[in-house]
Amino acid sequence: MSIEQTAPGLLPYADKNAFIAQFSPAQCGFKGLCPRCQKTSLFKSPLKIKQRCENCDLDYGFAAPADGPAFFVMSIMCFLSGAYVLIMRFTFDAPGWLVAVTTLLLVSVGTAVLLHLFRGWFVCTEYFIKIRDGRLDYLQG
Repeated sequence: MSIEQTAPGLLPYADKNAFIAQFSPAQCGFKGLCPRCQKTSLFKSPLKIKQRCENCDLDYGFAAPADGPAFFVMSIMCFLSGAYVLIMRFTFDAPGWLVAVTTLLLVSVGTAVLLHLFRGWFVCTEYFIKIRDGRLDYLQG
């Protein structure tokens, strides 16, 4: 399907069931919005995804971000915290206890914030491009 064949404002990979996608998967996910209606929150707590959307009744059963967001967040936070420790110790000559306490705080808060953003992004991307579990039907039968 080409972009010209879709309704104005409708992304070519979006669900055609009457909701028009206003945001990209990244924008929608970082805002924590439902991927279909983009009105209500995707989360019931900072890291827990709701069962379904209250506005459009989309079942979030398809959403299985698993360890993908955690891997990216760990990679980013390891790089940032390592750089922070080196800068604090060698540039400012901060005492070890101060570096340990502030690094722990940085890693804890940074991981929670980034994990929330990345989980939303992964769930919205799964919806937008219709990612499903892989199947090897051609091997059966």
